[in-house]
Amino acid sequence: MLKDGILVLTGVLSPQDCALWRATYDEYERIGSQTDYSGNKVVHARDITNAARRRMFHDTVRIVPKLVQEWCRETHFVESPFLAKQPPKSIIEPHYDNVKIDGVTRNHTPQRSHTALIYLSEDFEGGEITFPRQKQAVKPRIGMLVAFPSGAPYLHYVRPISGGPRYTMPVWMTQTPSHFHNLES
Repeated sequence: MLKDGILVLTGVLSPQDCALWRATYDEYERIGSQTDYSGNKVVHARDITNAARRRMFHDTVRIVPKLVQEWCRETHFVESPFLAKQPPKSIIEPHYDNVKIDGVTRNHTPQRSHTALIYLSEDFEGGEITFPRQKQAVKPRIGMLVAFPSGAPYLHYVRPISGGPRYTMPVWMTQTPSHFHNLES
């Protein structure tokens, strides 16, 4: 489904695949050295010490730019993929993924062209990704992919989460080959 420049695809990952990635996050969370902007740990491929699982992560991530390219007819490279978990009561404040909140001033990731999220869980309340300018809110469903341009006018935030944690696989894309993430390492 495409509405107002926001792509929503259900069934991109199976419930079994989503369970594997939730378990992977929980297993490797203690190894991860980075956090998201809310202070929650993230798990990058380099944190996954099991080589077979790391290859599976890369194989899963590879499907995202292909889906986005089919949608917008432009070449995209993976810029930054990881696994994330937002605990109950957490929120993600309004932001853009490649410019500051004013929608014009570049931030530290101006190379990002598109953002995609794959939802790995749905056993929580709230947690909808909301696009105020497009008047859209997407209720997460397990295995669902949501993709959108990373800059203005796609201001977005995540509504407060209650119940269980919200697991996602965020994948940012770029059209700049020098910023691509090597999915072979």
